[in-house]
Amino acid sequence: MENIINKFKVILSDDKKRLVIIFVLGILMLIVSGDKDKSFESKKNRKSVDKYETKSDYKSIAEYEERMENKLKGIIENLAGIEKCEIMITLKSGEEKIVQSNENVNEREEKGESGYKEIQKSNDTLVLKNDNSEYPYITKEIMPVVEGVVIVAKGIENTRTKNEIISIVQALFDIEMHKISIAEMK
Repeated sequence: MENIINKFKVILSDDKKRLVIIFVLGILMLIVSGDKDKSFESKKNRKSVDKYETKSDYKSIAEYEERMENKLKGIIENLAGIEKCEIMITLKSGEEKIVQSNENVNEREEKGESGYKEIQKSNDTLVLKNDNSEYPYITKEIMPVVEGVVIVAKGIENTRTKNEIISIVQALFDIEMHKISIAEMK
């Protein structure tokens, strides 16, 4: 190992050789790192455009509600004593998409008799272009939040079963107990 280090020291002892080697290594590093960044950026942009084009798995908010209701129905009908149930879920709002934006801030301070300070802010949305179309760059999609749940089931005579259902709904949707209604089916 010391032999290799000594050979490098001999090669690098001449200032001109050292300068040329450092220059060549610097150019190689720029070339290698530049290609990786461009390929990563294009893959990243392609993925975000594809994600925007496919949107979410749900075609509408009603479909999202129905899917959540069916999942909860499957869980509740597997509880001991529950024969059949119907579920209704209400949502606070629709789906939310957060887009990437760049904030520009310009400050100008003028001293004089009036002595005012002016601040200008502007937001520019990052837009991706693909096949003559433009798409906003979406950084986050927030699904609707459940506001309330109504459950009508056959076989909810005892309070233990009602408490289990309330506990399940609270764990799944993070809602307060007074926003969960449970009733016995005819």
